[in-house]
Amino acid sequence: MDTTNFIKSLNSLTTQELYRVKDNIIEQLNIVESLVIARHKEAEQTNNFVAPAQSTSRPEQNVRGEWTRDDIDAKLRASDQAVEAAIIRLFELQTAGEQRTAGTHCQNAEGFNAADAKAGTRFARWLLGMDDRNVVKYPKKSLNHPRVSRIFGRYCQDGGTVMDRARKIALKHSAQLVTIANAK
Repeated sequence: MDTTNFIKSLNSLTTQELYRVKDNIIEQLNIVESLVIARHKEAEQTNNFVAPAQSTSRPEQNVRGEWTRDDIDAKLRASDQAVEAAIIRLFELQTAGEQRTAGTHCQNAEGFNAADAKAGTRFARWLLGMDDRNVVKYPKKSLNHPRVSRIFGRYCQDGGTVMDRARKIALKHSAQLVTIANAK
């Protein structure tokens, strides 16, 4: 199917169906990325390494196998799923008390800072299907969900979307995400 026909077929879909198509495409791209990385590592191990063409949309780890802040920032700018995963991971770094109150009480340089704790916690709860007591009661939802701007619009800045605010939070805390990515 060529691009024009594909776009025409998308126009007939509902918003929820478009989100499903988007999620499926992202999942397929992640599978392709995993295969490329696996083949890249296999080629390095067998000394048949040929450098791949540089892609502007998806950063790779550097030669030492470590992520840099630029790598993580590029991934956050390119992928809504990476932003959502980052928000969840930063929420997990909050202490139990900070998670419960959606605030920052400890000066431990982990999780959200004071300016982003409330929004970040609310976004993470939404992503994880949690209520305000951090109990999973609802289905997990994306920050691209049709109702998200009505629910979290007050956390947005300069007329941006909820995803824009979440991306800004993730980028601000990307140094922590680099440490997490390189710890694995």
